[in-house]
Formats: sequence, C-alpha cells, structure tokens
Amino acid sequence: MGAISAPLVLVEGLLSFLSPCVLPVIPLYLGYLAGDVAGAEGGKASRARTVANAMAFCLGVAAALFVLGLGASALGQAFSQSRGAISAVGGVVVIALGAYQLVAYGRGGALDRERRLPLALDRLAMSPLVALAMGFAFSFAWTPCVGPALASVLVLAASSATAGSGFALIGLYALGFCLPFLAMALVADRAVALLRGHARALSHVVQAGGVLLLVVGVLLVSGATGGISKALAGPSGSAASPSQAATAARPAAPDFTLVDQNGVSQSLSAYRGKVVLLNFWATWCTYCKREMPDIQAMYEGYGSNAGDVVVLGVANPSSSQYPNNADGSQEEVAAFLSENGCAYPVAMDATKEVFKAYSVTSYPKTVAVGPDGTIAGVISGAASRSAFEGLVGIARSCS
Repeated sequence: MGAISAPLVLVEGLLSFLSPCVLPVIPLYLGYLAGDVAGAEGGKASRARTVANAMAFCLGVAAALFVLGLGASALGQAFSQSRGAISAVGGVVVIALGAYQLVAYGRGGALDRERRLPLALDRLAMSPLVALAMGFAFSFAWTPCVGPALASVLVLAASSATAGSGFALIGLYALGFCLPFLAMALVADRAVALLRGHARALSHVVQAGGVLLLVVGVLLVSGATGGISKALAGPSGSAASPSQAATAARPAAPDFTLVDQNGVSQSLSAYRGKVVLLNFWATWCTYCKREMPDIQAMYEGYGSNAGDVVVLGVANPSSSQYPNNADGSQEEVAAFLSENGCAYPVAMDATKEVFKAYSVTSYPKTVAVGPDGTIAGVISGAASRSAFEGLVGIARSCS
C-alpha cells in the first residue's frame, strides 16, 4: 500500500496542522516555547531557543502518535489473518468520519468538543524537557479535525503487512504535522500576522480533509490501493521499463533454499539460467487471491516450471517458534493452496529472512529474477497476467 498510502498520510498530517482546531492555537504554543507566555508576538527569546524547544515539542507529538500506533500495529499483527477484514471495516469507519467532517463539523456535535488534559505546563519554566511533555500532552487534546484523520492513519497502520510499515505511516503523519510547525517556529514573529491574514482559508481545510478521508476510506474498502500502486510503478506495473532494465545496474537477487508445501526443496540458485517469478503473498490478502488464478495459469502455460520460466510463490507461515509471522501454520497455507487449485510451488519462509531480504512490506509483491540472477523488475500490488508476462519479457533480456 506504500505507493499510495505514504503521500496520503503525509498530506493528512499537513491538513491536521492547518485544521481550525490546531492552527489558531499554534501562536500561543510558539509563545510558550519561546519562553514568553504573553504570546508569540513578544519574541523575547532567541530564535535558536524557540526552534530547539519546537523540535522537542514535535518529538513529544511524535511520541504520542507512536504510542497510539503501537496499539494499532499490535492489533494488526495479532489478527494478521483477518487483516483484509480489518482494512474493509476500518475503511467504512473512515468514510463515516469523512462524511461527518464534510457535513456535520462545526454544529456542536460530540466530536466538536475539545478535551484537554488537566496539566498546567505553561506555568513551568520553558525548557526542551517541558516542551517535550507539552507536545505529548498537546497530541491527546486534538479533536474533530485531527481525530478523523488520525483514525484513518491508525486504520492504515493496523492493516499494514508489517509493524515496521505501520510505524512508517505513523512517522509520515507526524512529519506532515511537524514540518510546518518547525517552519513557523523559524518565523514566530510573523506567524500571527500570517494566520490572521488567511483566517478564512481555514474553513476550507476541513472540507479538504473530509474529501481526503473519503478517498482513503474508499481505497481501503475496495482494495484499490494495490492497483494504484501498480499503476504508479510504471508500464506493466514494473519498477523499470525494458530500456531502463537493459541499462541500469541490477542488484543480485538474494539466494535462498526453502521447502515448499509438498516438502520439495526450492533453491533460487538451482534455477540459474531461467527467469524466476517470485510472488510474495499471504492467505488473508484479498489482492493476493485475485491474482492467484493468473499465476497458476502462467505456471501451467510455461510447462509447470519445466521450461525457461519458473513460477515460485513465497509464504511466511507461523509456528510455535515464530508465532508472529504473517500467516497461519504451514499446514494451513498448504490447505489453502489445495482448496484454491494452486499447484505451483510455494516456498515456506518460516524465519521471514527471505521476506526481509527482498524488502517485502506489503502484499502481494512480485519480483522477476533474470537468467543472470539479478532482479529485473518488481510489481507492488495485485497485477494481471499481461503485467506478469511483461515482467517476464523484461527479465528475459537479463542474460
């Protein structure tokens, strides 16, 4: 989901900063951070001190967000086999929040009320430590404009393939919020005048945020993020066009030896001289299921791996030794393949080392390895057979 989720989350962070429930109080916070509780217009502290305290404030904001993200990612990992359902249900919730922000915001509803922690941090002498605590407390006081946007980010984090990718989304949201805050800290003496001159524009930020939430919600429910990621990757969903693949320096494909669902050893190096199509997937992944018939058709079309093209799936089954892996047990994965008529070999990456070696952070992901053992192209997200065939064509030129 990274190709489409990352920029959306970054924009959500920016819109959260610009929202009417955050931006108007920023000058007051800048005044505190500068050491002048009378407001940012006083400007008694040096700019360096203000920026240093602002950076500590942003670290506090980020810390609070990561605490929330920890819970969301833990939920997603605990229910990894239902991640598709989590994404769909979360999408419905995000759509409802977006509709509320577009239609009902500002009418005195329950979500319009501000909640604050009973902490009088402004009475303490300002220092980076106090600024850090203030940022942490400030994060939990955000209401209507920020709440729906943050909820959508947490849903995305919970439905991410790995905890790392979920935390990356939280980090992008924090970055989108903190970058304009730091920029305003650099010009704190002019921040108030700037905000007063554009006060009317704040009302449009709520509508823009509502539209963005609707987009995120629809993408989550429909599963369209995989297709968009593929389209953003370029022709045929590949990370490189044929001409680029012929000239660019290609990384060597990490070798591995794993056992498939039939107990047969599968070694990448054993297929040197052939094109190998590696498909990383999971049983709970809706987008993976959609492309499996095409992968099976390719497997059969190329002689069940007896020809010059090898089709090989890679799964990450859990076990008593690795209970937090991305999928069910090896037996459950094998049963799933049998039930869905998938006869192509699927290597069982029980330790997740192969997933890490190929930087798999979302599902599905397809990597084409050329006859020379280099990575010829990558498709992130679900793809059609024609896209896979295009990838095979690129890989054949790597000899």
